[in-house]
Amino acid sequence: MTVGSGGVAAQLLTVITMPVITRLYAPDAYAGWALLMSVVIIFTSVATLRYELAIVLPKTHDEAANVLVVCILSTVITSLCTIIILSLWGKWLIGGEFYEEMRRWIWSVPPLIIFTGVYQASIWWCTRTQEFVWYSISQITLPSLTIAGQIAAALAGWQTASGLIVGTIVGQAASAAVIFVFVFKKYGPIFHSSITSRKIVQSAHRYRNYPLYMTPYTLVGTLRDRLVYFLLANYSLKAELGYYSLSARLVNLPNSLVSSAVRPVFFQKAATIDFKSMEDAINSALRLLAISVVPFWILFLFHSKTLFALVFGEPWREAGIYASILSFPVIPLLLGNWLDRAFDVLGRQRLAFTLELVFSLISIVALTVGVVFFNNMLLAVGLQAAVLTFYYSYWLNALFRAATFNRNKLLKLIGLVLLVGLISILISWLIALILPNILAIVVNGVIIGIGVSAYLIGQWGYLKSQF
Repeated sequence: MTVGSGGVAAQLLTVITMPVITRLYAPDAYAGWALLMSVVIIFTSVATLRYELAIVLPKTHDEAANVLVVCILSTVITSLCTIIILSLWGKWLIGGEFYEEMRRWIWSVPPLIIFTGVYQASIWWCTRTQEFVWYSISQITLPSLTIAGQIAAALAGWQTASGLIVGTIVGQAASAAVIFVFVFKKYGPIFHSSITSRKIVQSAHRYRNYPLYMTPYTLVGTLRDRLVYFLLANYSLKAELGYYSLSARLVNLPNSLVSSAVRPVFFQKAATIDFKSMEDAINSALRLLAISVVPFWILFLFHSKTLFALVFGEPWREAGIYASILSFPVIPLLLGNWLDRAFDVLGRQRLAFTLELVFSLISIVALTVGVVFFNNMLLAVGLQAAVLTFYYSYWLNALFRAATFNRNKLLKLIGLVLLVGLISILISWLIALILPNILAIVVNGVIIGIGVSAYLIGQWGYLKSQF
């Protein structure tokens, strides 16, 4: 609840202000910002060599402190290497059409890498020490300052990609500073007494599976998700890249909320007890998510274009098509993404990497075929979404098998999703048939809200006993 409250507040803030941002910035502005941030995200995905995940695992704070230093050192080295890479291949990364607009901002990539690496390392230290209040504070600080910076830049006349980038730099720098200062101030004595060059090297070696397996795993997944931005930049209009960027961000909001609220608590708990003992709680959580999310997803599919035009402004109506396509893989991802650290707990990083590598390559091929051979971005995005929908479903099955969980429960979960989905489709179709668009959305939303709330209230006692 502590971590989740921060996640809820951050997501609510993002949702509430998003209609303001989309009215201050046109799809073209979103396109340039999304492209530059794709470059940042690719580098930040490997900056820490994923050692931040290992901060939770050591039995003593002394060893964990040395792992944290490994994270920060890796981040600084990656940032320095990025300067060289951008000097040589910056124009190729951004693309000719965007380079003139973005070239003065491309040098924001190295500091953003450092800010993000420090933030991630500090967040996982808070997870280790169960400082969930500060974890929650950092969750709120990041979007608050980012959005404030973006609005201020637009009001100052920077209603281009530059304004969005300025806000991102402000938010990332400030949130990293806040959480790092807290960690250093409270746990500074541990760092001073335990960190040595010899222990740093020992920690880097002991947890070498993270750079060996989790770093390639993360990089492959990031390239899979971000390649589409570069393809859109070269094969489509700027507006289409803007549509895709907003859609991808929006449909991932529920996943981000659930993951940020549950993942750190789950990982901390799973690292300290027998994983098999968590089977019932995990199955309960999966059922809870399925019943809570699927009806709202069906409602969204029925009215995506209308909702986008209503909420974000008429120029964003066509983004609803992209959002509908992208929402399909989000459902199985939402169900299982908060469990992704389970492979670390089980010591099956190699399996996780193999799955990510194989399906990411298939996904990239599907996307490229749609763009290059059919010259159709919607088809390309649809092909990639189909591959990812199957992947995220298969991933959950692989996790259950690795953990020796009862996989019949997964079949029941699929049946539950189909049943809830069919009932929701019937209700949404009947309401859309009878009522006009806006009224249909309101009535449908109220009915779903009442139904889901009644279910949650009825399950409250059981859920308390499980969790």
